[in-house]
Amino acid sequence: SRCPTSDARGTRPANNRGPKHVSTALLSPGRQSFAVKLDMILGLMDTVTLSIDGRPLTVAKGTTVLQAAIEAGISVPYYCYHPGLGVDGSCRVCVVKIEKMPKLQTSCSTACTDGMVVHTRDTEVVDARAGIFEFLLVNHPLDCPVCDKGGECPLQDFSYTFGPAESRM
Repeated sequence: SRCPTSDARGTRPANNRGPKHVSTALLSPGRQSFAVKLDMILGLMDTVTLSIDGRPLTVAKGTTVLQAAIEAGISVPYYCYHPGLGVDGSCRVCVVKIEKMPKLQTSCSTACTDGMVVHTRDTEVVDARAGIFEFLLVNHPLDCPVCDKGGECPLQDFSYTFGPAESRM
């Protein structure tokens, strides 16, 4: 049942583009997502079904709510999250409301479970996010005109989109 072009170790020759089986950890994030979806279709991976803002989603078991939202194209702001790093959850910007949970949860550190219902646009979530962005901006230096980011700042972008509409000052 081996590939007819593979050698005794189960790998393909150099002219046939490398190993027969590649760990998804070695793939770029976009290709990892494709590999995970392919495994889900082939039934090789456990999945869970949840709802985010009324949209039913099926994702791999162990996927965080933030990752599921990003893959589905649902806009949830995040500031401390990076797919190549460990989960921190310190910025609190990605908070969401999850039914049957008493408090808002950080979506970057909450794993999806079967039947989970998530709200990203709830009034409580919008108000909490505005307060979080206000706090981040109050403690942020006022050197935006000379900052190295030069207008490419995620804090600025998310503040305009999800932050408070007006200043208290």
